[in-house]
Amino acid sequence: MFTKSIYAYTDMLQRIGLNPKELGAVMLPVEPFDIFGEGRDQLLDVEDLYVSEDPELWWVNGDVSDKAHITLRYGLLTPAYEQKENVDELLADWDMPEYFVPERITFFPSNVPSDPNYAAIVVEIDDPHLEEAHARLSYLPHVNTFPKYRSHMTIAYVRLAAAQRWMDVLSDAQFHIYVKEGGLDYGEKK
Repeated sequence: MFTKSIYAYTDMLQRIGLNPKELGAVMLPVEPFDIFGEGRDQLLDVEDLYVSEDPELWWVNGDVSDKAHITLRYGLLTPAYEQKENVDELLADWDMPEYFVPERITFFPSNVPSDPNYAAIVVEIDDPHLEEAHARLSYLPHVNTFPKYRSHMTIAYVRLAAAQRWMDVLSDAQFHIYVKEGGLDYGEKK
């Protein structure tokens, strides 16, 4: 199965003038998850958290659980905040649940060739509501940055060497993912 991200094709991206770091997104904000709670502070080392030195990778910022969200659509050619009306129309009658049940905790190794030393610790969610929102938002002009949509919530960025341990420790956590009041996040100009 083809699993490369768009970052594997940096030469092609330069030729067509596309910077994936500038693509728009629609996100569903969720309540924070305390990664160090319930005794996990004894098992996880804060020194494992990874913050990228590349200002273009501003989102790779250690513990991001306080900004937790589920990305409904990434890769928009026009930022979502510039086409809020279109996003709202596509999702007007979308049935958004109050919470989601986590499927599993795993990690995604960095797909950015300029900074391969980290992994994103994510909570994967298998829910048809998320698949539907993603499909609806796919009517907007976009590029796919991965071959397949994997609905997930990123909770931390850690050193790649520590990712397996973090996944193992966090896999024992029992929780639900509650949607924050206030609706969607349309991104912001960076």
